[in-house]
Amino acid sequence: MFRGDVCNGQADSFQVTDGGRRCVPVSSPKRSLSSVEGAGRCSVTTFSVTDCRGSSFHTNIGTCSGVLYGPVRVEC
Repeated sequence: MFRGDVCNGQADSFQVTDGGRRCVPVSSPKRSLSSVEGAGRCSVTTFSVTDCRGSSFHTNIGTCSGVLYGPVRVEC
């Protein structure tokens, strides 16, 4: 998760192992998101409400998605 619009600037990261599912709150303003390393088997979705509910946006694995969001859910 990046502060800049094109996966640049201050970054925060987290890891999900195979078979895992995580809803990760975004603790500071972030504007873009990218998934890497083994993410081909995972689904990454951003949400508008803090508990991974509300409006959502499904990101494409291996690309930089410039989108304002709240929490991020990753399922592998």
